[in-house]
Amino acid sequence: MAIRVLERQANEAARNNAPALQPELSYRQALRGHFTLDQVTYRVGDCPVYVFKRLVRECGQAALPCRNLKLTHLEELLRLLEQDGSDVARWYAINVLLDHKVAVPLEVE
Repeated sequence: MAIRVLERQANEAARNNAPALQPELSYRQALRGHFTLDQVTYRVGDCPVYVFKRLVRECGQAALPCRNLKLTHLEELLRLLEQDGSDVARWYAINVLLDHKVAVPLEVE
């Protein structure tokens, strides 16, 4: 039930924001998205936190030389996921990466 409340709040916040401030991916799209790591396909909402953190770390480190993402942003995201591996934190992490023009190998339905 708490997840549905958070999802509803996130969707309401997205509708109330100006288009430029809206996230790249909706909450539902992000959690249903799939990615492949070490030839294994994972769903964002179902994978273990350590797998998702590894995806974020690898995507972020690949973007560091381009200066799209600062090391401090990446470290903050990883700390967040260490403390809170919830669906909302995963959605937030993906959108932060996308906001910083980081390539995220995510297949969205």
